[in-house]
Amino acid sequence: MRETKITPGSNLLWSSKFILPEHRGAMQQQDKNNRKQVLPVLGEQAQVEIDRLVRLSFDTKTAITLRVFGEFEDRLISGVVVRIDRHLNQIKLAAGDGEEEWIRLSLILGAEEMDRSDLF
Repeated sequence: MRETKITPGSNLLWSSKFILPEHRGAMQQQDKNNRKQVLPVLGEQAQVEIDRLVRLSFDTKTAITLRVFGEFEDRLISGVVVRIDRHLNQIKLAAGDGEEEWIRLSLILGAEEMDRSDLF
């Protein structure tokens, strides 16, 4: 028997990969959703250490590096804590280049002190 596009085992019909634009968009959205991370639950000791370093940075203007949760990838942000807002549960971090960013405390996964000379 001669092999054609629709004979069993050929699979040539399905390997041509004609994809409609709306299907391509749906596939890309599904791939993006599959790469999403889930926010981990921090232990009490880790949370206490983060709070201690945030307070230390605020009180002494010491630079810290924060690891902040991101939906697809975590970010490292360095700077000095210039404001703590307990009502909104967030801090304002000032980087060396003058930029300031509000960061929710619940999204901070880790914190460490850094030498102030590393910031500038």
